[in-house]
Amino acid sequence: MDAKKHFWVDYLACLIFGAVIVPLYRLGHDFPHVSMTAFFLLVALCSIVHIVSSGFVMAFCGFRRWMLVLFYFAWGCFWFSLDVSVWLRKQSWMEPVVRNVFPYRYWCVLGVCLVFLSFVVFYMRRSSWICLRVNNFFKKCTFILLLILSLNALYMIFMAPSSLCTMPVHSLSSIASNKYPNIYHVLLDAHVSQKGAEVLGGDLKPFYEKLEALGFVTYPESRAQFPNTLSSVVSMFNFGILQKVPQWYRGFLDSSVLKGLLDRGYGVRLYLHHQGLYGIYGHSFESFRGSSILKQIITLRSVLDRTILRKFFRWCFGRKFAEVSRAYYASFLEAFAKGKLYYGNTGNFFYVHLLAPHEPYVFAKERMEVPTYNTAVDLSEKDVSIVMDNVYGVDRLVLPIVEGILLQYKDVPVKPIIILHGDHGIVRRPTKTIGLSPYVTEDTVYGNLLAIYMPREWGKDAKDLKFINLYRFIFNHLFGQDYEYLQNVCFSDEYFEQSK
Repeated sequence: MDAKKHFWVDYLACLIFGAVIVPLYRLGHDFPHVSMTAFFLLVALCSIVHIVSSGFVMAFCGFRRWMLVLFYFAWGCFWFSLDVSVWLRKQSWMEPVVRNVFPYRYWCVLGVCLVFLSFVVFYMRRSSWICLRVNNFFKKCTFILLLILSLNALYMIFMAPSSLCTMPVHSLSSIASNKYPNIYHVLLDAHVSQKGAEVLGGDLKPFYEKLEALGFVTYPESRAQFPNTLSSVVSMFNFGILQKVPQWYRGFLDSSVLKGLLDRGYGVRLYLHHQGLYGIYGHSFESFRGSSILKQIITLRSVLDRTILRKFFRWCFGRKFAEVSRAYYASFLEAFAKGKLYYGNTGNFFYVHLLAPHEPYVFAKERMEVPTYNTAVDLSEKDVSIVMDNVYGVDRLVLPIVEGILLQYKDVPVKPIIILHGDHGIVRRPTKTIGLSPYVTEDTVYGNLLAIYMPREWGKDAKDLKFINLYRFIFNHLFGQDYEYLQNVCFSDEYFEQSK
């Protein structure tokens, strides 16, 4: 009886490891944008899978401890094998080996795990002592993780939303109290520059030419300072200076640019649509929110797409998700473009961060083509084509929005300032790997979109503008400041890690 009782305690620990630990981590890490509903739904689904599959095995093998070891390793492969393969991709010393010897590295990692698992099970069946020790080790680790993650989730649910916010909400969405022009800033995440697109075999000249025809000043060879979103955004809102990457959204709330706009009576309107962005900007902003069903789909997608079910998910739901995402992006930008109708002709700062053309890639090259869904990580010729098709689709979506904004000001004396920019290049690779592939260059890693609609009298000074000086240039010309222009420097991953 005692042995059977201990078995069910071990079984409970195994169930918690497989069905609760990862969803609980996501709840604590991304709350409130991973909701309690999504958490319980994911736990219920994983629990059902565990109970049914383990019941099937026990029906044939009985109450065997080696079976629990089998399920520990099976859940480990399910949740973490893809992360291991991604980690291997990020190691510069592995790049040539992975690219030339193991082109399907994810399946290689999974295969190695399964072979190792078969040896483990074989020896476990022969040695009950080893099996008992392994089960006890996993059981203790599981309960320790459960305690730590539960405390973290409780802190996030009950404490973090109020304690982390350092600036009252009303000051960010106050009524505009000045006659300065409205500023529209559109951040298209990972939008590559024209020069970077040429490296990938793409052509953004038609898009740049259309922007120039609307009155934009464009910068085809622009480069961001950093190859990642967090440090790029934080430095941009601090006039190009990044001394230390702040925790959570202190980087935006305490930024010099935001404070400068608020001090001059600007009403700040921030539009976000993806849970991953709130780690930079916080939770206390105006944002366009989709349906609750869509939120659950996005949550499940973000979790399942990092497991061995990613192919199954794409096969079953990928195309539908692409269609829903594309329509959501369009409605989101339309809501952003209506800011003038709600807040007036002057004195507002409208800022939107769209997680596109960042992966997942949900746009097709032509408007009438059926959209795809892909999170391509290899830089094969096929994947590069998918990446560029997604960029073309995003540009096709954004251009009418910009035209619509300008049309609203046709008869308004104070014209807006409109900024289109990408936070970094489209190729997300460690800076150490630059040069190891023809597609991994400084222009694809750092090269970013930059185009500005500004008063004509600024045009002469804007000719040689660098991205690092974006808001220095705007503050100097709009508010009569005297910020010194900095030299544009591209920093490596090591600088980002040291700044944390």
